[in-house]
Amino acid sequence: MLGMISCKEAARLASETRDHELPFRTRIALRLHLGICRMCKIYNRQITMLGEISRRANTVVMQASLPLALTTDAKERIKQKLSEQK
Repeated sequence: MLGMISCKEAARLASETRDHELPFRTRIALRLHLGICRMCKIYNRQITMLGEISRRANTVVMQASLPLALTTDAKERIKQKLSEQK
């Protein structure tokens, strides 16, 4: 996958890097694309920033010792929505 990749593929790979490390050739192809495509570079920065904001927010919530349990009403709404999807 060392050839040129599409913007759609670059967006998918940029998102995927948040979950696990990409193979070497794939990382190189993504870096090459980000080096020449301004919009994909912006997208990559945005999802990186969102990930960082999410991690920080999670840290704040965990440090605040807020109750994280769902209410009975919320559990019932979730069960109802899931059963509607079957």
